[in-house]
Amino acid sequence: MRSFRRKWLSGGLVVALGAAGCSKANAPLAQPAPTPVAVAAEQAPSTSIDPVPPPETLELQPKPEVGPTPTIRPMIPSPLIPIAEPKPEPVKRPIVGVQPPIAVEPQPPKVDPVKPADPPKPADPPKEPKKFEYPKYVDGKDLKTWLLQLNALNQPDPQQREFALKSLPQFGPDARKPAILPITELIYKDPDPGVRIVAITIISSMGFDIDDQVKPAVSALRTCLANTGSASIVRLYCVRSLMSFGQEAVAAIPEIRGAGSDASWETRQAVATALGRIGAPATEKGKPNDAAAKYLLNSLLKDVCTGVRMEAIHGLLAIGPPKPDKPEEYIKDIKLYLEPVEARIKVEKDKGVLCWLYLLNIMYDDRVLVDKEKDYLKKIANFIKYPDSPMVRMHAINACSALGAKAAPVIPQIADALNYAEPELVVAAMSALAQIGPEARGLLPELEKIKAGSKDPVKPPDAPKDWKPDTTLRLVAEDAILYISGKKKLGDPEPKKEK
Repeated sequence: MRSFRRKWLSGGLVVALGAAGCSKANAPLAQPAPTPVAVAAEQAPSTSIDPVPPPETLELQPKPEVGPTPTIRPMIPSPLIPIAEPKPEPVKRPIVGVQPPIAVEPQPPKVDPVKPADPPKPADPPKEPKKFEYPKYVDGKDLKTWLLQLNALNQPDPQQREFALKSLPQFGPDARKPAILPITELIYKDPDPGVRIVAITIISSMGFDIDDQVKPAVSALRTCLANTGSASIVRLYCVRSLMSFGQEAVAAIPEIRGAGSDASWETRQAVATALGRIGAPATEKGKPNDAAAKYLLNSLLKDVCTGVRMEAIHGLLAIGPPKPDKPEEYIKDIKLYLEPVEARIKVEKDKGVLCWLYLLNIMYDDRVLVDKEKDYLKKIANFIKYPDSPMVRMHAINACSALGAKAAPVIPQIADALNYAEPELVVAAMSALAQIGPEARGLLPELEKIKAGSKDPVKPPDAPKDWKPDTTLRLVAEDAILYISGKKKLGDPEPKKEK
């Protein structure tokens, strides 16, 4: 009932006040301002409930005259109309008797059946690298067609014959057997010297490695070399091609020696290089070829060309000293080698050649290391500081490197080269120290500095934005540290790099 009365108050009072305002809309303006209750009544929503007379206990204020639209003020409770707070009435609920709990039989927990684990999948087998396949056709022609083009009767144009020759290596190893005889025919008979030179070059690059292929190739080159006159470029290419066969061309040593009298210094230089490779022992216990060694000693003693003498020394180093059947005969046999070397040392004017002559004498007879009168090792080391030529300094450092541990007494002179401005000389010095090995431990701190970048090149002023210093010196220093510290040894295979 109280709540209904409250609704009547809010709804009926609004209707009453609203009606009063409408009847006196044109009243004079000088009216008292409406009270907050009136404003609230105007804003209250209308209701469809029929108005009920207010209770006698409620005294209403005089009805204010409605004036102009009042300014909206904050809603505050009116102190004139006490409104009792509604008391919540208790909710009546039906009384339900207490029911005894229903007995529930315990059920075993549901467990999903365990599924057997899937067996592990076998690892995929490692994929083999795809085998490189040589083409079956080159420029639209198969091997058989190109071989027919080598014959002058089938192809009179020498340029086309030359092009056919250059196409053969592209077919790979399968072309070796069918190509050997057509190529040798060109070396023997082709009327064009240019085609012959290409045939001589191709026959050394085909990779012939079977006797029935190597023998015809060497035989053709020997014949060509013997039948070609002096100062012909064909001779030069024949010697170079024979060089590529190594010890398998030992039968060609007489023809190669015959080309040693050629008027061209370049051909004579190639002869010295070829005899050094072909005359070297095929096995560790094998003996050097005496004919090749004697020619090189004679060339070293008499040839006027510096490059030829230098190659003769390298050829003798490759061949090695004599290997007599009885060790006590070595001193007697080595005299035949050392006499021409000593004779050349006395008259040699080129400082680079002189460094290698000293080295050759040491390698053939290391007794000179304790010979204070000769002291060839110290003489080599003195050239490391040769002021007039960086090339001479390079020859001296490389000669010390070839001596390996025997060069340990001149480590201080080699260490001086680490301070050179030329990076190639620094690289040569570090390589020499690596060859010497643990005896050079005292230089590890200096090598560590180079490894850290102390010798990195300075950025030039006109360098591009993406310029980076060359790290060659760092890498060589790192490798030298491994050899000097004993973590690597000379002759150890290099680890395979991961792809």
